[in-house]
Amino acid sequence: MGNRTEIDAANGWQLRTIRRLLSHSVFQSFIAALVLTKLDFSNATLAGIQLFQLYRLQAVMNAAAHLVFQPSPREHITPLLY
Repeated sequence: MGNRTEIDAANGWQLRTIRRLLSHSVFQSFIAALVLTKLDFSNATLAGIQLFQLYRLQAVMNAAAHLVFQPSPREHITPLLY
């Protein structure tokens, strides 16, 4: 299996390509279906996870928000998550 960073980069490239093909509202629903439902489904098992695992989940949510909202590089992503 390849390096995790290479896998994440390939997935990011695929999602950016898909973003160009779909309307904004459809892409937003697509990302919610992929990411947020997975996090909600496993929410019960998140209690007591280690901090580094929590940071990974936060990174996934941040990446999804970046894909959907396309903020400027200087804009903080956290307000967009609420």
